[in-house]
Amino acid sequence: MRFVLACCRLLTCLVLLLPAATAAQASASEYALDLAVLQAPDGTRLEDILSGQARVGFTPVLRRGVAVQAEPGKSNWLRLRLDFPADGQPRFLRIDRQAFTLLRLYEVAPEVRLLAEIGKAPADAQARWPDAYVFEVTGTTPGAGSLYLEVQGAGYYNLQPHWLTADELSARDGHGAFYYRLLYLGLSAIIVLALFRHWRGAPRIFGVAIAGFFCLLAALIGNGHFQLRIAGAPLGPGLPYGAWLVAMGSLLWATRQYAGQDRTAPQLGDVLDWVGAGCLVLGVAVVFVPAAYIAPLQWITLLLMVALAALCLLALAMDPRRWRWGPILIWLGVLPALLAQPLAMTQWLPASFFNRRGFELLFALLLASYLLLPWLREWRRRRDERKRNEAPELSVGEKIEHARAQLMGSLESGLQHAFEDDMEWIAYRRLLQELKPILPQTASAVVAMNYHNEDLLLVEPKSAQERYQALLQQRTTLLKNLSKLRAPQQVSIDFDGPEGPLPAVQLAVIPLPVDKPGWGALLIERAVDVTYSEEELDLCAEFASLAMTAAEEAAEAMESRKHVEIDLETGVYRQSKIESLLEDAVKAAGYQGKSLCLLRIGVDGGERVSREEAAPRLRALAQLLREEADYGDILGRCGEHEFLLLAPGHTLEAAHDLAARLCNAVRGQLQRGLPGGPLTISIGLAPMAPHDRNGASILQRATVALSKARQYGGNQVQAVASL
Repeated sequence: MRFVLACCRLLTCLVLLLPAATAAQASASEYALDLAVLQAPDGTRLEDILSGQARVGFTPVLRRGVAVQAEPGKSNWLRLRLDFPADGQPRFLRIDRQAFTLLRLYEVAPEVRLLAEIGKAPADAQARWPDAYVFEVTGTTPGAGSLYLEVQGAGYYNLQPHWLTADELSARDGHGAFYYRLLYLGLSAIIVLALFRHWRGAPRIFGVAIAGFFCLLAALIGNGHFQLRIAGAPLGPGLPYGAWLVAMGSLLWATRQYAGQDRTAPQLGDVLDWVGAGCLVLGVAVVFVPAAYIAPLQWITLLLMVALAALCLLALAMDPRRWRWGPILIWLGVLPALLAQPLAMTQWLPASFFNRRGFELLFALLLASYLLLPWLREWRRRRDERKRNEAPELSVGEKIEHARAQLMGSLESGLQHAFEDDMEWIAYRRLLQELKPILPQTASAVVAMNYHNEDLLLVEPKSAQERYQALLQQRTTLLKNLSKLRAPQQVSIDFDGPEGPLPAVQLAVIPLPVDKPGWGALLIERAVDVTYSEEELDLCAEFASLAMTAAEEAAEAMESRKHVEIDLETGVYRQSKIESLLEDAVKAAGYQGKSLCLLRIGVDGGERVSREEAAPRLRALAQLLREEADYGDILGRCGEHEFLLLAPGHTLEAAHDLAARLCNAVRGQLQRGLPGGPLTISIGLAPMAPHDRNGASILQRATVALSKARQYGGNQVQAVASL
């Protein structure tokens, strides 16, 4: 989040400070220039223009500059009326760097004299990354005079000349060189870091390196600092615009990777892929556009870049992560930066560095966010993980309190939903696990003999199971006598383990309150030379008492619940409970959009059997239904000779197969040994319908289906989907 705020601050600084800084560099003399413009065929001499033989005239310009459209075969002339200095110091005429093919400066004093051409002025080589063409004007007659600038090329040019002193020129060149160094070195660093992260296995980073390379290449070409040539000849005049279209295509791909479109919006991701490929093809094609079409190509390229920026904004807006806001804010800055170019061309904005080149700096900032934000996320994740792993060491008392609270919470959660037969096992297993981190030990075990008519042996770790079984076989009498003392003891015991004799095994024996004739103890084993303190023995006794008390209380709660919810005759849910569970299942299925089926199971001819004979028959049937039902199905009693079986997640076909399996199981297993003779069942099946909002309608359809099964002779399955 801090990085996002930093991006916002930097973006605000770029938008607000850069235009102000570059505008502040403009001297007051630039507004004092008296400008006029005309267009004439190539080869027209300035003498003919001034004498009137060329039959063309200058049109006055009332603003700080003028936008001209250069056409093949024609030259644009700019007249500058100004005051030449009387101090003998040189003055410089500065024109922002654009894709001119010819630029000549003339003076009329009194005859026409060529002062300089493009690339021949000494001041042009003073800046490392020049942002303008500079003409040094010396040897002129002091006072009012005129300079004439001849411009040739293709497309639109923004002619805003500046009349500067040496100090003013040096300041402007220094600012331009600084921004270009920041741009080019920043993009180069992004490329190198992205390739490094890609080499280190970072996902979705290689696209940033590709986009950084094409943005760097497009900036160098568009700013006039690099020229591609074939056989010594420069490529066509559409090269800068083609380079930016290719760069925008690579930015689309980088945005797609950053926004994770494969996961969030795969269809939009495919659109970005195809549009990016189209930009690549179009960028190569426009390189060969003839010079006569460069002017409309400039506007088309600008509009395409604005549209592609909006498409990238849409892709980022569909990314649900909060890290998308940094790139979104930068793209929102790119849009006005692109639109500032035509506004500067039409003189609504000054031709400052940011208005002309600001979008390039924002592209570099955007790629930096694509590269660094995932890196920052990974760094924060690792830092948080390291902090969690470097938790402060607890004191002994804190460890005991923490273990005591954790034991109680573990016992409560483990026993809440445990089966009756598993409660003791869960309680003592949690006891062994919670004692391990606070009491150094080599092994531990819980022994409970004839505990609820069963023998229990739990060992931690499991690899020590055989050793403790051997200990019980050889030292049962000793351990039993120690458990009767009702106080913790520590003893050294020798016995023969699975791998040979074990002399002087150090054990802490904590008696467990198991009713006679049974006995039980908690055994904790340590190294031979380590003894237990009184506090440690008391802690073991406290934890053992907590575990046993929790198990007993959970068993009592289970017994109380059985009287309320469980049918004592069959061991399944009572009718009120199963109907309540049916309501819950209907609500859950409707909310989750899952299927639900209800089976109403009736005993054929159950009313002809006496109550004494019916009880064992129903118990046997309930046991068989529980065994044959699928995992997650819920069985309950409904009426004197009927059961309800909830089948969540079952379609009608799957539930019908389940019902047929139950009928077959009853026919195969409950035909002998039951009082009252063989037993068969009929099943009425009803699936949940889309309009069902409670269990009453499903239960009604299941009742109707059971009646149909009995009408057709019983011992079969019938389904009713709707009434």
